This record gives sequence, structure tokens and C-alpha cells, in this order.
Amino acid sequence: MVKKLCKVGNSNAIILDKTLLELAGIEPGSKVNVQVNGTMICLTPMTPKHPSPEAFKSALDEVMLKHGEVLRRLAK
Repeated sequence: MVKKLCKVGNSNAIILDKTLLELAGIEPGSKVNVQVNGTMICLTPMTPKHPSPEAFKSALDEVMLKHGEVLRRLAK
């Protein structure tokens, strides 16, 4: 995914889509840890959210339904 820096006052910002934040377990107003590794900037939620066992099983079932055959072939 390619994003463009936007000028905000004397700083620059990147707009993160709602879906992207949800996938990372970050909500607006959440604190994040910012680290620079070489030329890469990493954002990590300070209080990561873990899916409930039911949500995890549901997502796993969906992946297996869509990609189960390929995963079985790769496992061989």
C-alpha cells in the first residue's frame, strides 16, 4: 500500500484508513510506539488487542474454507 505524506502545520502526516487501523488493532487516540529500523518506520500499539477465541476461530474457518486445499498441498 502506498501512502503520501500530507503537510499539517510544520509537520507531515500520513492518513491511515479505518480498515488498516482495525487490522493493526489500533483505535483513534491509541498510543503507539514508534521505532525507526534503518529506513523503515514501525508503529506498534502500546496495548495490542487480541481477538477473542471465537473471532479467531471464525477467521481461521474462513481462511480454511477459502484456501484449505492450497494449504494442504503446501504442507506436503
